[in-house]
Amino acid sequence: MSTIDKENKFKTFTKKIKANKKLIEILRKGIISLVIIFITIAFITLYFNSTNTINYSGVFYTILVLNFVSLIYIKHMITVKERENINLDYKIYNLLKL
Repeated sequence: MSTIDKENKFKTFTKKIKANKKLIEILRKGIISLVIIFITIAFITLYFNSTNTINYSGVFYTILVLNFVSLIYIKHMITVKERENINLDYKIYNLLKL
């Protein structure tokens, strides 16, 4: 393997790692906002269920379930990207070892 190929692979691996780190940070910030929305809607649901004036519970429960599913999906995306970064680190290590 020539040194030019090693340098190109090293650059592509480091670019992928940087892109994954940026995506992980964005997703972690998104989780915080979704958790705040989840808690807010849970309290609104509790309030409307206690007053019994208007029955919006079906709408609020649907929003809560969708929000929870999106939180699970984002957490899965974060773990996938972290695993990908670990694999790229191993590839860089093996590339430099050659």
